[in-house]
Amino acid sequence: MIRGEFTQQPTPTIDFTHLKTSELSIAIGKPRQTIDRWRNEHGLERAFNKTYNLADVFAWFERYCRFKYATTSEVSGDPLRDIKAQQIKLQLAKQRNELLDRQEVICSLVAWVQSIKCFCERGVEQLSRLCSSQPREKIAEVTRGFFRDLYTEAAKVPKELRLPAAMEKELVSFLKRLKPHEYGKGEKQGSQK
Repeated sequence: MIRGEFTQQPTPTIDFTHLKTSELSIAIGKPRQTIDRWRNEHGLERAFNKTYNLADVFAWFERYCRFKYATTSEVSGDPLRDIKAQQIKLQLAKQRNELLDRQEVICSLVAWVQSIKCFCERGVEQLSRLCSSQPREKIAEVTRGFFRDLYTEAAKVPKELRLPAAMEKELVSFLKRLKPHEYGKGEKQGSQK
């Protein structure tokens, strides 16, 4: 019965590249006033003959939503909309280099530890050679120098972390403030605080 209805009536041809405002309103389910507001206030483009290309409208609407959700700070009450907005914010933060990927951070920390481990392994050989048959004071001086160098090595930010310059400077400053107390200078060995 339904097939009969369609075969008896001529099929209308709609040109989706040249929709009038009233046709676009029906196609997207938005009132005419909304479409006019989008055009006047938000840059929805229409052709010189005052028609709309439906594909262009969809592309514009996607950009409009991304901008709208990225700039809104309030919770909408719609969980899917909130998730989409948060994903867009995260993507923007990552593009602006304001966000670090967890895997990259882990890899760079592993590289950092490996660098310190290699430094210590080289130092063991050097320390044993420098401290061989030396008096106690000389051994203490050599080991203090080694640990100062170790501290300097540990305070270097691994290049794998790829931090922005300002963040790297802040991290280096923080690491330098963590300078360990140097034992043996002006204190007697074994004295308690």
